[in-house]
Amino acid sequence: MLLNAAEIFAETDLENIYPINIGGYSQPIATDGLTADLYLADDSLYNYVYDISLFDDHIIKFKATEPGLYTFNAFLWDLLWDENIPVKEYVVEINVTADTALLINDLDGDSVSFVEDSLIQCFLDSGIKATVSSSSSWNGGSLKLEFASGLVNDEDSIAFNNTGNGTGSIYVGYTDNGLGISDNYVKYEGVVIGTFSKTLGSSGNVIAMSLNFNTNATNAAVSALLQNLYYTNYNYHDPNNGLRTVKYSLTDGISNTATALVDITVVPVNEAPELGGADIVFLEADGSVVLGNDIELFDPELSAGNGNYAGAFLTVLRDGGADDTDIFSAKSAGTLGILTEKGALITNGINIGDVTQNSGGVLILTFNSNATNELMLSTIRQIAYSNQASVLPDSLLLNMVFNDGNDGSQGTGGALADSVLIGVNIIIPNKAPVVSEVSVTGIAKIGEQFTGNYVYTDAENDEDASTFKWYRSSDAMGNDKTEISGANTKTYTLTAADANRYISFVVMSAALTGTNTGTTMESELKGPITKRTQEPIIYNSTGITKTYGDVVFIPTPPSGGSGKGLFRFVSKNPAIASVEALTGKVSIHKAGTVTLTVIKEGDNEYESALQTCELVVNPKTITVSSITIEDKLYDATSNAQIKSVILSGIMENDEVIPDTSYSCF
Repeated sequence: MLLNAAEIFAETDLENIYPINIGGYSQPIATDGLTADLYLADDSLYNYVYDISLFDDHIIKFKATEPGLYTFNAFLWDLLWDENIPVKEYVVEINVTADTALLINDLDGDSVSFVEDSLIQCFLDSGIKATVSSSSSWNGGSLKLEFASGLVNDEDSIAFNNTGNGTGSIYVGYTDNGLGISDNYVKYEGVVIGTFSKTLGSSGNVIAMSLNFNTNATNAAVSALLQNLYYTNYNYHDPNNGLRTVKYSLTDGISNTATALVDITVVPVNEAPELGGADIVFLEADGSVVLGNDIELFDPELSAGNGNYAGAFLTVLRDGGADDTDIFSAKSAGTLGILTEKGALITNGINIGDVTQNSGGVLILTFNSNATNELMLSTIRQIAYSNQASVLPDSLLLNMVFNDGNDGSQGTGGALADSVLIGVNIIIPNKAPVVSEVSVTGIAKIGEQFTGNYVYTDAENDEDASTFKWYRSSDAMGNDKTEISGANTKTYTLTAADANRYISFVVMSAALTGTNTGTTMESELKGPITKRTQEPIIYNSTGITKTYGDVVFIPTPPSGGSGKGLFRFVSKNPAIASVEALTGKVSIHKAGTVTLTVIKEGDNEYESALQTCELVVNPKTITVSSITIEDKLYDATSNAQIKSVILSGIMENDEVIPDTSYSCF
């Protein structure tokens, strides 16, 4: 067993009665025969003979290796005497008792926990306060602290807890003597008990310390020191998890040593994921929009390195409750596969989970171990949204929620989630105008005006700015349909080119403002188009009276009518009177009444037209120039037989046969 060392005594310890110095000593001998040695101040062995050089050396060191009562003589000389005879012999007794072992109590085997994000300081002394016990002085002793295992060089750190200069307090400071020599010192109750040095990690963290005690150090001081050491982590928000062990190596003033090991468990705490980058998106009605081109997702545990998101899930639904008009799909022409409910979730050709739900206005995607942070972001940024409501709102909010699905593997605290609201402003585009009930009214005759009719409808009541076209077809089937040049209003006057054709009206709906291109609709064909009716022909409207035998005559020429057709003349009874077709010259052939007709031929615009007049041919008067009566014998009657009659006024080629059967009287 190691004993007390460096027991020091000096001249004053030997009752310096005389003004003399110690001149020599005998070798200390214990009662049981054990011996000890004396040393000079420079730690050289004293040779136990008179040595004048000792006269100036007042300090002798006594060192024993075993306990016992040691006795030796100190010889005193008067420095004025020349004789080698001591004037005084002084008996010195030193009782060396057995030293007690250096002990560290209630520290070795302690285990403490550093909980991520909860504590910055984690005291290494837990439970019953640690103490030390040593019967030796602490002067020259030391305390070394280091990580025996589990050290993370840029995170783990040990330090003193400064509690001030009061009773039982530890205070750590720094002093500079002005000569470039400085020390880190430790105080106990305001008194410096030693100095220390530090070994730093790559982040400036303290990974080891060595303390050297002075004569002021006591058991109480060293005990207080052990009680005020703590562990902290420079990456306390996201430390490396696992076990660290700190080793205490304590040495007292006579080199007794003791060690202690304290385990530090760094306990992870599951931290909530961070979902951000959401913005307002604009959805055009009848279209779809990607919800999160700039969505960002970070999970302290799952995003580390290229970690995976197994068990995590993403939910998207209407804020305030699901709405089944909300439709979720994959971005068109992207790398996200079709989001079929209960089907695999495929991104970039990799199965990263499944589509747990995609119905009723709710989308839930659950991820597997293939879901890296990169693939997660790629997936979220390709979710598209559309709305099937018959009447769309102006805007709505969607709630996107990411749940990390923590089952304990990410740390304590259970599953955590974060959410973002995505504003959807719905752009209801100005709807195109619509035309219906397109038709044509009017008389289907050249010169008449057709009117195009239609019903114009615009959801926003934008003013009608529709344009029009008219088409001409050769038959009722619409064959040979051609646009009529210049016909671009709602009305169209039929021309000669339309004769026997079929006409249709086309409306190209447009609005003066908003969306100005709408539907185009064509009317049914209307036709065939007939020629125009000529103006009335005036042709001897009061009739003509002639007498048989009158010369050939030309009635008053006809007037009126329309178009470029020629007048032609016709007699209904040429036997009474004939007429030349082109000149209208009338020749009377006999008495009677006949209808004369004048016809104005039609042209490419006008139908033919006619007019009639009545020609009355009165008989011509025939005069009896003479009558010859046959001779008669009076027979008592007045009758006489006509023998011959001579008539005048008979027209050439007329054959007149007088009736002579009558009797004259």
